[in-house]
Amino acid sequence: MTADADNPQVFAGLEYQRVGAVGGLPVVVHHGLVAGSATAPRATEAAAARGIELIGVARPGYGSSAPAGMESVADWHRLVTPLLDELGVGRYGVWGVSAGAPYSYALAALDPGRVTGVAITSGIGLVNDPAVVAEYGEESRRAFEFFRTSGLDAVREFWNNSLKQSLETAPADSPFIPGVIASLANDGYGPGREAWLQQRPWGFDFAAIVAPVRMWHAVDDDMVPFATAQMISRLVPDVVFEAVAGESHIPTDATVVAALEFLRSRG
Repeated sequence: MTADADNPQVFAGLEYQRVGAVGGLPVVVHHGLVAGSATAPRATEAAAARGIELIGVARPGYGSSAPAGMESVADWHRLVTPLLDELGVGRYGVWGVSAGAPYSYALAALDPGRVTGVAITSGIGLVNDPAVVAEYGEESRRAFEFFRTSGLDAVREFWNNSLKQSLETAPADSPFIPGVIASLANDGYGPGREAWLQQRPWGFDFAAIVAPVRMWHAVDDDMVPFATAQMISRLVPDVVFEAVAGESHIPTDATVVAALEFLRSRG
């Protein structure tokens, strides 16, 4: 059985969507900073063709997911586990896209008996590390400093204002509009909490990740510097890092398929 996107449900305060081959090999998808529970149609179609069920979960504050107190990225494990148990998910793969990467690593480190493989496309690095931050441009470094030194409310307000401006200027047919709208739920709490947590200890040990990790990153990524992805790859015990030609931060069709093929091989 396959399922289409845009059919969100809510359990334990988390909005989720099950797409692809529902009932097939489960893969929990961790969205980027400006996104929600919906999965791109190309990924849904590729998953369905491979017998994979994608479970897209909106993190706290995004879409219909309720804001929830989190002291670190590691708290994601206790928040999402009740949902996975409710869905009858046993062993599963994780796929992290951009800012979703930390949450994929967290589940792999904290749920090693269930996570079978970790796919990371265009994943953000450890931006609470000065050596990593130094690889970014001046504007990003200033933003990270603001996120690090400000309270959560101030960071939330920053993203609420920024995303509202983006929405006002975006073309009416932009495919990114649904993600912006999902991110603006709860006055930008979702991306605000994300940016705030990124600057603090993530709360887990990369060395505890026993599942194999595969990473794909564009050499000239225009949002997350290639060198920062290389740095985080050195923290993971079992990793294969693949450089992708080009500068786009958006995963290519080829990397989407490669990520799904890898996760299927681990199931």
